[in-house]
Amino acid sequence: MGYLKYIELENFKSYKGFIKIGPFKSFTAIIGPNGSGKSNMMDAISFVLGESTKNLRVKKLSELIHGAPIGKPVANRASVSFVYSYEQIGSNPDEENMETNTDEIGREVKFTRTVIGASSEYKIDGKIINSIDYQNELEKIGIYLKAKNFLVYQGQVESIAIKNAKEITQVFEEISRSIELKEEYEKLKNEMEKAEQETQANFQKKRGVAAQKKEARLEKEEAEKYQRLRTEMNEQELQLRLFQLYYNEKSTEDVNDELDKKRTEIKTLEVKRDKVDDEIKEKKKQHGQKNREISKLDEKVKELEINLAKKRPQFIKAKESSSHIVKKIESLKTCYESALKSHETHLNEIKQIEEEIKNLEIERREFEKEIEQEYLSQGISLELRESQMSEYQRLKEVVAKRNTQFQEELDSLLREQKLDQDSLDNEMRKRNDANLKIKQKEYELEEQKLKLSKLIEYINNTEVQLNQQKQLEAQMNEDIEKAKVLCVDYENEYAKIMNEIGDAKVDRSESTRNQKKAETIEQLKKKFPGVYGRLIDHCEPVHRKYQLAITKVMGKSIDAIVVDTEKTARECIQFMKEQRLQSETFYPLDFIDAPVLDERLREIRDPRNTKMLIDVIKFNPPQLKKALLFAVGNCLVCESDEDARKLAFEGSERHKVVSLDGTLFQKSGLISGGSFELRQKAKRWDEKHMETLRRRKDELTDQLKEQIKIKRKEPELADLRANLKGLEYRIKYSKQNQDKAEREQILKLENELEQTKKENVYHDPKIKEINERIQERSTHIKKTKQDSNKIEDEVFKEFCREIGVDNIRVYEERELAGQQERVKERMAFQEKETRLKTQLEFEKSRDTLKSWRKWEKDLKENEKELDKLKKEEDTLQQSISEIEQQIESKKSQIEELKSEASEYEAEINEMKKKSFMHNKEVNDFRKKINSIEAKLLDKKLERHAILKNSKIDLIELPMINGTMDDINDEELNTATQQQIAVNPEGTDKAAGTLNTVSTQDQSVIFEKEARIKIDYKQLDTEYLNIDIQEDIDKTEARISNRVSELREILQNFQIPNQRVDEKLDTVTEMWESTTAEFDKARIHAKKARSSFMKIKQERYDRFIKCFEHINARIDEIYKSLCMNQGAQASLVLENVEEPYNEGIIYNCVAPGKRFRQMDNLSGGEKTVAALALLFSIRSYNPSPFFVLDEVDAALDNTNIGKVANYIKEQSKKGLQCIVISLKEEFFQHSDALIGVYPISDECIVSKILSLDLTQISDD
Repeated sequence: MGYLKYIELENFKSYKGFIKIGPFKSFTAIIGPNGSGKSNMMDAISFVLGESTKNLRVKKLSELIHGAPIGKPVANRASVSFVYSYEQIGSNPDEENMETNTDEIGREVKFTRTVIGASSEYKIDGKIINSIDYQNELEKIGIYLKAKNFLVYQGQVESIAIKNAKEITQVFEEISRSIELKEEYEKLKNEMEKAEQETQANFQKKRGVAAQKKEARLEKEEAEKYQRLRTEMNEQELQLRLFQLYYNEKSTEDVNDELDKKRTEIKTLEVKRDKVDDEIKEKKKQHGQKNREISKLDEKVKELEINLAKKRPQFIKAKESSSHIVKKIESLKTCYESALKSHETHLNEIKQIEEEIKNLEIERREFEKEIEQEYLSQGISLELRESQMSEYQRLKEVVAKRNTQFQEELDSLLREQKLDQDSLDNEMRKRNDANLKIKQKEYELEEQKLKLSKLIEYINNTEVQLNQQKQLEAQMNEDIEKAKVLCVDYENEYAKIMNEIGDAKVDRSESTRNQKKAETIEQLKKKFPGVYGRLIDHCEPVHRKYQLAITKVMGKSIDAIVVDTEKTARECIQFMKEQRLQSETFYPLDFIDAPVLDERLREIRDPRNTKMLIDVIKFNPPQLKKALLFAVGNCLVCESDEDARKLAFEGSERHKVVSLDGTLFQKSGLISGGSFELRQKAKRWDEKHMETLRRRKDELTDQLKEQIKIKRKEPELADLRANLKGLEYRIKYSKQNQDKAEREQILKLENELEQTKKENVYHDPKIKEINERIQERSTHIKKTKQDSNKIEDEVFKEFCREIGVDNIRVYEERELAGQQERVKERMAFQEKETRLKTQLEFEKSRDTLKSWRKWEKDLKENEKELDKLKKEEDTLQQSISEIEQQIESKKSQIEELKSEASEYEAEINEMKKKSFMHNKEVNDFRKKINSIEAKLLDKKLERHAILKNSKIDLIELPMINGTMDDINDEELNTATQQQIAVNPEGTDKAAGTLNTVSTQDQSVIFEKEARIKIDYKQLDTEYLNIDIQEDIDKTEARISNRVSELREILQNFQIPNQRVDEKLDTVTEMWESTTAEFDKARIHAKKARSSFMKIKQERYDRFIKCFEHINARIDEIYKSLCMNQGAQASLVLENVEEPYNEGIIYNCVAPGKRFRQMDNLSGGEKTVAALALLFSIRSYNPSPFFVLDEVDAALDNTNIGKVANYIKEQSKKGLQCIVISLKEEFFQHSDALIGVYPISDECIVSKILSLDLTQISDD
């Protein structure tokens, strides 16, 4: 293997003109400052080795031409060449086993790539070739562009360090070239999976056909069994219909006799009822008169309440105003008392100062007397003779002549001392003046703050009052607005309810009966906690259209009383017997046996809108579901009779179904329809609704009255808002005064006080400084005097002996000291007098009397205002009391009238009870007649139903007279919709309705069917001559149960396929065809798997060969880089079977440290680890040279030295390494340096310097 010898650049990026760089050594470093073009050389190497534009830091090839980025290219082309020499550099252990052509040694090849416009041109030794051949030639010398085993870009080392396991696998795929097989691998894998899925699908298809074959055999056996059961069921159905017709004819004759007897008894009862009704009408007229009088009084009460609503806000306003004045008076009293106290204190202070001035004058006079006496006493002892005084004066002159120097100096010092003393006195006076001024300002500030605190207190009190008033206003406004809305809502709802009540036509006697029933329930509920109430009171249809259907199915259960336990039911029954109440039906929840809800019925979709009846009933509480299920069972509801009949009889399973008009289809085949009584009974739902409406109407009346009372508070609200506005204005102006006081007065005084204090602070340092000068100068004066005194003692020595003193100064000091002391005392008296007079003048200037009189005046004015407001408040209170008394009086009259109206109402109710009893007797008889008529009609309809159903079910009845064609197949209803009671199953419940047929047509049908005579010879003899009804019912049930049993068995059968043999042949053919397809798919899947495993193995071999090589070298390289045998590095496959599909985990243990994840290593440790991986990768299919761009950027000096030493060692073994570096610690180890430096031009021009370090001694 050879090496990179030269690089030739021509107008490439920052390299202008033709530049030849080289020769390159085993370890060459490219150095230079930032921006000089070092990385452009890296781009040049990448470019000539075939790298794409995106990795050359340009958008298009033409930008590689020098000057192109600034729009001034120096030429229309740029080129880069590298000269490759086959001569060996060093000895590389990785290349020892490589074949070497001895003929190639020493030969050089020149690879050139040129930019021409937007395209590239490739040459080898000047011969133009295409890019593919160019890459092939590069691969022959070990340069693989896709693997990038020869270049490490700037920052790539750091990116390698942070790569995750999958990204490292991607690098290995490119190095091992296993990625070239990835596309074919994925394709064959998809083909294999698809073939295996087809095989599995054909296998499932084969299993399905086998199941069909087995099913066809079973169907053939079922068809034969079905036919046998069908024949037996037809025979039993004929016996059932003959049995029903036979006993229907026998019972019809007895009903006609009973009907005639009851019709004659009802007429006498109707006469008694009419007489009581006339008496009720008369009492109602008198009751109405009382109600009208009550309405008139109500109107007067309303007028008084309106007047009261107007007066109350005025009263509240007056009360609030007086309350405000009371608070204000309390505040004024406090200010008044404070001002009075301040005034008294002020007078005492003036009196005290005047007293001090008088005392000071007395003290000064006594002092002057003392001085005078002292003069007299000292004048005798110290008086000199005239000759002695002359001698004293002469000696003083001698001293003055001899002491001239000292005297001049002493005079100068005394003058300065006098000036400083004057300055000290001046500063002391200024300080005293400032202290007086501070005291005055503090007093003024305290006065202003007191006023402000009173103002703030007034504002706070007013704001509290304002907030309370606002809350009251907001609440009142909210109540009034809410009342307005509610009044409209209540009035609209009231109007709707009245319209609905007016439109409803509910039977009065029925309402009275229901009222009695409701009273019974109320008594039971009060007596027994376990009573829930009537079933109808706790449930209702989800829509009115279901009323008839629900009423029909529920039957008598609609009025059943639901209780919690059987014990409660028995106690209720005993109580009702004791109270002689009507009998009732009870449903104890712990006793009734409700059927299990069949959830499958909810899934029925044909016919449309079919629902379970229990699902169209709303009920509450949930505990009542058991009672409701007991009442309606698993009954279904349909929209029409046709849908109900189809669902009941034509399906594989029979159902109990009711239609919306009340026609009930039983499982047994019997049909019962709606009647007049059913429709009357269904009105119970409307009555229940009417009762709810009436209760709501009464509630609305009371609520409307309450809301109207609230609406009448609008005048009160208006007054409250006016009062609020007044409070807001007061607060606004008070706050303005507060701001003015804070900003202008208090702030001004605080600033003046602060300024005075600041100025006063300067006096103390000055005084201290002057005192220090005076003391220092006093020491100097003392020394000077001592020098002067020596001369003076020498001159006055004899004189002093003569007058009997130690020295002349004893005489002089005694005289002078007395004078100075007297002067000092006089000055003290004068200063104290000046201070007291100034203080007296200041105290007299303060007018505390004016402030006190101002507060006194304000207090008296507000007390007058309070008296006025109290009188207004009392007047309004009296007026309100009078109106309230009038309202109470009117209300008392209303109560009296209501009492009288209640008496009339009680009499009306008593009469209604009598009327109710008469009505009850009439209705009971009418009900009995209706019941008998219904019973007779039931018998006719029962016979018609049996005949019709027999015709529909194709049961041929044997007849003596008539044929099956004489049976009318229309479903009959009477004009009154009477209930049909026929039920062969022995229950009193029915469901469904019949198509409406006129009464005339129905009679024709009955007459025609009456002519039909049935031949009962085919009826078994054991079924004839049964006299007891219980035995008849048992026999009918036994026959019906056998029919139902056979029908149920047949319903569980699927209707057998008549072409079952043909189906069996078809399935057999499908079995053979499916087996052939399965075998074919299995062979195809086997071939696809074989092809996939082949390419998989090849890809695995390429990848694992590369991995094992790199893994074997990486630990050794990492130890070499760290220069420590304690360092460890390893690669671990996440997927051993197919390593290219998962990640490769790169683990490193730095020297002297524990194992840590790559993310937790330091920057330098990561870089060394990444370099170890890069050098390991490079060792697999190594390129002739290795170019590294600033790989030392993240390394510290220690690691730089280790990496440089490693590269140095490897370069001696045949590795040519070209490194771009900025760090001297790194490139100082290289064999040669190539320096790049910039020259400023229109764009940067890079120039080259080279240095062969092997020619330079290490010294």
